[in-house]
Amino acid sequence: ELPKAVYSFKNVLIQDAAYDSLLKSTRAQYHRRIARVLEAEFPLVTSREPELLAYHYTKAGLSFCAIDYWQKAGEKAFLGSANAEAIAHLRSGLDLIQSQKAEQGRTISLLGGSSSIDLLKQELDLQTTLGKALIATKGYASLEVEQIYKRSREICQELGTTPQLFSVLWGLWGYHAARCEHHIALDFASRLMGLARRHNDPILEMEARFTLGFALFYLGRLQAAHEHWKVSYELYQKTNRTCQTCLTGQDVGVASLSYMSLSAWLLGHTADSLEYSEEAIHLALELSHPYSTGFALSMKAMFHQLRQEPEAVKHQAEAAIALATEQRFEFWLATGIIMQGWALVELEKTDLGINQLRRGIAAHAATGAKISWTYFLGLLATAHAKAGQLEAGLAVLTEALSTVERTGERFWEAELFRLRGELMYAKAGGGQNLNPEQVAMLVAQSQVSSPHSQSVEYYLNKASEIAHAQGGKLLELRATVSLARIWSKQGNSKLAQHLLAKVYSQWPQGSQTVNVEEIKLLLAVE
Repeated sequence: ELPKAVYSFKNVLIQDAAYDSLLKSTRAQYHRRIARVLEAEFPLVTSREPELLAYHYTKAGLSFCAIDYWQKAGEKAFLGSANAEAIAHLRSGLDLIQSQKAEQGRTISLLGGSSSIDLLKQELDLQTTLGKALIATKGYASLEVEQIYKRSREICQELGTTPQLFSVLWGLWGYHAARCEHHIALDFASRLMGLARRHNDPILEMEARFTLGFALFYLGRLQAAHEHWKVSYELYQKTNRTCQTCLTGQDVGVASLSYMSLSAWLLGHTADSLEYSEEAIHLALELSHPYSTGFALSMKAMFHQLRQEPEAVKHQAEAAIALATEQRFEFWLATGIIMQGWALVELEKTDLGINQLRRGIAAHAATGAKISWTYFLGLLATAHAKAGQLEAGLAVLTEALSTVERTGERFWEAELFRLRGELMYAKAGGGQNLNPEQVAMLVAQSQVSSPHSQSVEYYLNKASEIAHAQGGKLLELRATVSLARIWSKQGNSKLAQHLLAKVYSQWPQGSQTVNVEEIKLLLAVE
């Protein structure tokens, strides 16, 4: 009789040889027994390492059980921000789904009985979790993300009412928003709000309101966007925050605060905007959720860019780049590189900054995203202007304004018109030390680039009109200062003072503005 003993292999090759020597059916029996024992006697292992059960059930040929554990393993990895692991686990489960379809020799939609319904539900769980993990790593606009959520929507339609429908529509909203298809995104946001109201669910409503605000913001409806984000955050504060990232993969409180900082600044509520920006970072760090932190850092860099604070932008961008590199957040990495490029230009490292801006914009495009290109191109045009490359800057602005018309992305439209006026003025010689008559002549002749081009004053007035219509007091003030500066140099000081005083008097009391010193100087000119 052989003694009871524990055997171990000194070499993995010997172990593999022993394993391979077993009949396939015998191996499957061993894997099945191991999986059953783990489930029955080692519940901690089952909960901590669901991928181990998934592996043994896969090898045992028990696909239904294996798929369930691959889903649990993927979900666990995703919630722990181990996105690469999550993607691998979830794809293993989907591979088994495909194998099941192939074995049955027909598509899921043609299968009858409860097993086909169960398989569809399993696939939907796998697809929706995989979509969130891929958004984190590849970006919202990845074609794979679109394919996953389109397939998920098909499954929802086959199953009828499903709890996953909201997250599926959210994924499609994110895809179209990132592709700069804001009207389509607005339609999905409206559907999300409809679902939230139908279920009378405050958690769904706060997510839906964020998406509505997002679409409206990029379409240039700043006040409406701000109000949706404000309500979203108020709802967020009333909810249990145990897993606010489960539904979409990002914390909606961090997202709402981050975007409120931008909208509040553009609307002229500068003190509130700074508070929102700081609160977004504090909340993200408190949650210790890497993706939400990457979101907050990148948006804070953009916020400080609006305030024209290059040192602060550089600091936030570097932090965003470091985190995004570590976690492989391609979308936020590209954003961080762009913001870092702008900061470098402002800190007198012009050539390096321009190269960084172009590299970041290319990386952003590589994710499939087109959102915020109007803004990014505006930063690049400014960089070219600082380098004295006025023709290059004007060419970039032509592309940016064409993008505005093609996509409807209008939140930065006023600034693009202002920049075009400024660069045309500089190209005409406005940066030289000229007398008022010479300046007036240059402005009047600023159509020299082509017979159909508009004047400097046209672009600056247009910038002011657009900003005023959008309620964007910051950009309206910037455009007015630019026009007043030119009129003052022309010798039209009183006209410049009247124009500036009219706009500045409407600026919210107590609000800061980066133009304050120049404004006071222009208003004091006799």
